[in-house]
Amino acid sequence: MLAVLTFSALAQTPLVAPLKQQPHTMPSAECDALRALYQRAGGEKWRRSTNWMTHEPCCSWFGVECLAADCIPGFCAGHVREVRLAGNSLVGTLPMELTQLSMIEELDLGNSDGLSGTLPLHLVHLTRLRVLSLGHSALSGTVPPAMSGLEVLNELRLEEASISGTIPPEICADRRDAMHVLGLDRLPISGTMPTNCYFSTLHELGISHTDISGSLPPQIGELVTLEQFRAEGTHFSGTLPDQIGKLTRLDLLQVDGNRFTGSIPAAIENLNSLTRCVLTSTLGENQFSCPITARLPPACSRTADCAGFPPPSPPLPLVPWPPRPPPS
Repeated sequence: MLAVLTFSALAQTPLVAPLKQQPHTMPSAECDALRALYQRAGGEKWRRSTNWMTHEPCCSWFGVECLAADCIPGFCAGHVREVRLAGNSLVGTLPMELTQLSMIEELDLGNSDGLSGTLPLHLVHLTRLRVLSLGHSALSGTVPPAMSGLEVLNELRLEEASISGTIPPEICADRRDAMHVLGLDRLPISGTMPTNCYFSTLHELGISHTDISGSLPPQIGELVTLEQFRAEGTHFSGTLPDQIGKLTRLDLLQVDGNRFTGSIPAAIENLNSLTRCVLTSTLGENQFSCPITARLPPACSRTADCAGFPPPSPPLPLVPWPPRPPPS
C-alpha cells in the first residue's frame, strides 16, 4: 500500500514547475549573458535591479523568468524563458552574449530611450523567441531579412525607434506560428507593405506615420481576427477595398492622413465593433467621393467627409461685443 501511495504522489508531481519555488541549477552561459546585459545596458542606473549581479540565483533577478526542465521531485534544472525590462531606463547597447539565452521566448526591452546601436543581427539566433519588443528606443539600422529564422515569433514591436529601410517580405514567410502583433508605427521605413505580412491571425497591425506607400490590397479582408488597424499618416493611395468590411472584430480603425480616393465602401457598415474610427481629419489628404452614401458605424460618422475634410463643427453662438452690462 505504501508503495502505491508513493507512486501516486510522484505521479501527481508536476514535471515542470516555477524555478523560484525549487532548488535549481542554470547553465552558467545564460547567467553570463544576463551579466553582460547589465554591464552593457547601464544596469547600475536601472530603475529596478533587485538581485542583479548578486549571488542570488539568476531566476530571482528582477524581470527574469525561467522555465523548469528535467525535473525530479525537489530539484529542477532550467533555462531563462523571459527577460522583461521595459521602461527600466536601459542605456547602452545589446551584447552579443544574448545569443546564449538559447531557450528564451520573450525579450522585452522597449520603452528605453537610451538603448542605442543597431538592431542586433545576432538576435536571429534566438529561434524560440515568440515576443520581441524593442520599441520606443534609439535602436537604428534596418529590419534584417534573416529575421525569417524566428519561425515562431508572433509579436514584433519596433515602434518609435530609428529603424529605417523597407519591410523585407522574408520576415513574414514560412512561419510555423503566424504573427499576432506587428507594431511598426512611427518608423522611418518606406516602400510597400509585403502582401504576405497580412496574416489572417493578426490582432494588431500598426504602420502609422511611416512612409509606406502603395495601395491597401484586398488581402486586408483576410485579417478576420484584427482588432486594431493603425495606418494614419502614411502614403496609401487608391481606394479603400470593399474587403475591409470583413474585419468585424475591429475596435480601432485609423486611416486618416493618407491619399485615398473614391467612395467609402458600403461594407464598412459591418464594422459594428468599432469604438474609435478616423477616416478623415484635419490632416487632410484623403479625398473621398461626394456624397458619402455608405451607412457609417456610429464611431465613424463624426470623422468622415468627402473632399478630405472632416465635417464642419456647429457654429458658435454670437457674443455681442463689447459685452452688454448685466441688467440692473
